[in-house]
Amino acid sequence: MLVVANLDVGPPAWSPPPQALAELRDSFPQVEFHWNQQRRDYFRRVAEADVIWGWQLTRDIYRLAARLRWFHSCAAGVASSVLPELASSQVVLTNSSSVNAPVVVEHLLGLLLSLFRRLAKLTENQRQHYWGRSEYWDHWEKLRDLCGMTVGVFGYGAIGSRLCSALSALGSRLLVYRRSGEPAEYGAETFTGSGLATMLPQCSLVVNALPATSETRGFFDADKFRLMQRGAVYASIGRGSTTDEAALARALGYNGRTGLWEDEGWLAGAVLDVFAQEPLPADSPLWKAPQVVISPHVAAVSPNFWRRQTALFARNLRHFLNGEALEEVVDPVAGY
Repeated sequence: MLVVANLDVGPPAWSPPPQALAELRDSFPQVEFHWNQQRRDYFRRVAEADVIWGWQLTRDIYRLAARLRWFHSCAAGVASSVLPELASSQVVLTNSSSVNAPVVVEHLLGLLLSLFRRLAKLTENQRQHYWGRSEYWDHWEKLRDLCGMTVGVFGYGAIGSRLCSALSALGSRLLVYRRSGEPAEYGAETFTGSGLATMLPQCSLVVNALPATSETRGFFDADKFRLMQRGAVYASIGRGSTTDEAALARALGYNGRTGLWEDEGWLAGAVLDVFAQEPLPADSPLWKAPQVVISPHVAAVSPNFWRRQTALFARNLRHFLNGEALEEVVDPVAGY
C-alpha cells in the first residue's frame, strides 16, 4: 500500500519536521511512504497512491489518483477539497478539526479576554512605565465577565464543542445553534432553524464557528446582527465567508456615506480571526473600528500542531489498515 504525503507548503509552521515521516515509517513497516519533494514526482506517484496526506484535494489530483481510497487533509476547513465527484465515489475525505480545536479555542479566549479586560491598555501602560490604576477603575462599567455571560455558539463541531466545554467551566450560560438540532452537551440549550429568532436576542456574546458551505455563505448578515442584543459582541473564528463584513461594520457603527465611525453602534465590539478576503484589504473599515480585535487568521498556529497532526493520521491509518471507521470523516454532501 502506498501513502503519498504532499505537505511541504513553505512556512515552517505548516511544513512537517523530518522526524514525522520517519516515525510513521517505523510504526507502519508494511506501508510504503512517499514524501513528495518535487511537483513532477508528486504527480507521478499520486497515480499509484492508495492514500494521500495533504492540504487540499484538487480536481487534477483526484482525476490522476485512480487508486485513491482515502484523502486526509491537514486543514480543518475543507470546502476547497469537497469535490462534487466525492459524493458518488468510494474515496473517504477526512479533516483535522480535532487537531486545531484546542489551540483555536485558547486563541479565541485570549482575544476575548483582551477585549473584555482592556489588556491592550494595560500593555501600553507597562511600556510607558505608567501605573494607570485609577483610569482602569474609571472604566469598570465597560469591563465584561465571561462568568454568567450568555454566549451563543454557532457550529458545534470540534471547535464549537470544545469552546462550550471551556465556557461551561468558566460559568457562562450556553446557547448552541446547530443544523442537525441534536442536543449539545455542557448544559447548553440547543436551537436550529427558526429558533434563531429566539436565540440571538438572548446573547451578549455570539461566536461564529460555522464551516464554509453554500448554506453558510454570508450567514451573519444585517438581519442577524440586528437580532442580537444591543451592545453584544461578535466573534468569528470559523470561516470568513460566513460573515457579511460590510453589514458587520455598519452594526459596529460605521457610516458608509461619511466614512466615519459613529459614537455608538448596535454591537459593542468584535473579535475576528477570519475574513472573506485575506489579507484583509488595507481599506477595510474594520481596521479602524473601535473595540475590534483583529487577528490575521493565526488561531491554529501551535508548536504542537505536527505532533497532534501526526498522531491523528497514525490513528486513522491504523483504522484504515484494519478496515475500521475513520475519525474526522467529512460528509461530501453537507461539506463538513
